[in-house]
Amino acid sequence: MAKNTTSLTAKKGRVLNARRDTIDFRDRMYEPPLVEVPTFRDLKEYRTAKVPILDQGAEGACTGYGLATVVNYLLRTRKQKPSDVTVSADMLYRLARRYDEWPGENYDGSSARGAMKGWHKHGVCATATWTSAKKRLTAEVSDEAVHNPLGSYYRVNHKDLVAMHCAITETGILYATANVHEGWDMVTKNGIIPLKEQMLGGHAFSIVAYDDQGLWVQNSWGESWGMEGFARISYDDWLANGTDVWVARLGAPVHISAMASFAVQYSGLAPRSSALSNKELRPHIISLGNDGLLKTDGTFGNDNTDVQEIIGNCAGKKVVLYAHGGLVSEESAVQVLADFLPVFGAAGVHPISFIWHSDFWTTLVNIMKEALGMRRPEGFLDSAKDFMLDRLDDALEPIARTIGGKAQWDEMKENALGATTNKVGGARLVADRLMELVKKYPKTEIHLIGHSCGSVFHAPGTAARLVRGAHQELHPLGAGLHGGSVQNELSAAHRQERRHREICPVYHGRQDRAG
Repeated sequence: MAKNTTSLTAKKGRVLNARRDTIDFRDRMYEPPLVEVPTFRDLKEYRTAKVPILDQGAEGACTGYGLATVVNYLLRTRKQKPSDVTVSADMLYRLARRYDEWPGENYDGSSARGAMKGWHKHGVCATATWTSAKKRLTAEVSDEAVHNPLGSYYRVNHKDLVAMHCAITETGILYATANVHEGWDMVTKNGIIPLKEQMLGGHAFSIVAYDDQGLWVQNSWGESWGMEGFARISYDDWLANGTDVWVARLGAPVHISAMASFAVQYSGLAPRSSALSNKELRPHIISLGNDGLLKTDGTFGNDNTDVQEIIGNCAGKKVVLYAHGGLVSEESAVQVLADFLPVFGAAGVHPISFIWHSDFWTTLVNIMKEALGMRRPEGFLDSAKDFMLDRLDDALEPIARTIGGKAQWDEMKENALGATTNKVGGARLVADRLMELVKKYPKTEIHLIGHSCGSVFHAPGTAARLVRGAHQELHPLGAGLHGGSVQNELSAAHRQERRHREICPVYHGRQDRAG
């Protein structure tokens, strides 16, 4: 075999940056049913669905393009109301980077799990609506995307060929990733991928058929690749280099128009796809992570542009900024918002809820992350430590015993204070944007509600910054403050801005000292 160290990226302008999924015990595994599995699935049968061959070009967005092929097939073969729409691969890729296992977006590639999570949380719109990886998740996109929701989905053991054959028989297509080699650039005209030694990188694609020799894949490198966009990877090649497989079904679109339906829709009785409820709640949520910074990943992740859009909807309204208490999970905090959103709406009030992730486990992981240098507070384990999995409980137990309640309280306070005292803190950013809005719309009213540790969240900066120029009130409910911290901040702000003579009443709840 001729030696060739030139990467596929250099030869064809392609980027191979799909990342294998990290270990996650929450994945639901596919269990093969007792159904008769055909000895082969003919590629010609699959091609009758006329699924378009996509071309990602030089973009390293294969996780989005591979999953888009899956969605396109499922839409075209749906028994009721099949559709020939081509969904946006760029949207799926952008959301994959939001939900994968690595913080931020300053890295290359994404994971298959991240793409599946993105589809599950948001649905997916048509290519015509989202044509670039730089586009944002706007209300227009969300409104369309919920009509193409994900239903049930499972991880398939990529080393279990029986399970893979059963899954293809059930759904007709699989979403997969693999480490590819230079043989992928030497595909014969009859679609055979020769097994080569020189590895080039990770890639995502769909598996659409099989025979006794291997698995047929539909790629996203255009029709000029392989056999009009298709190729067969041998079982030896797959078992050596395959990394991830997922199987999925479309969900049923759901239309809910009444505001009173939010809480029910977000509850555990809601349909599996959460895209609809998330779409309605997102304009009322500012998601914050460790140190009070904006949390750009996850279901309600947002960035500076998102915040600007959220605040832009507050012009001339009665705005309530609500900060929940300590030891409150994201799910619980969002459920509170869902419960009260109809009440606020009926009263002509526009609520914005700070979801600052103060629940026990998030706080504990933040402490461990800061102490041990772990990457993301969502259950991620460094792949170098995989051999420790069987001893994970023994390793965590002494750490958990060492980290007591005071450390939890201190960490929560640190995140609460960081949201306003940090120059790039999420609450400080919101307050600054609101002040700009108030200058244009003086009738805007701003009310701060802090429950328990939420009063710590508001006290150091939000109240002081908002006291300049708008009608405002602060309501600490069961406050986690003592010593007049809120009043001191407001008084100092008034002294600095004497030209503004508004009175800011403080409604006292129980002045309990938390901790």
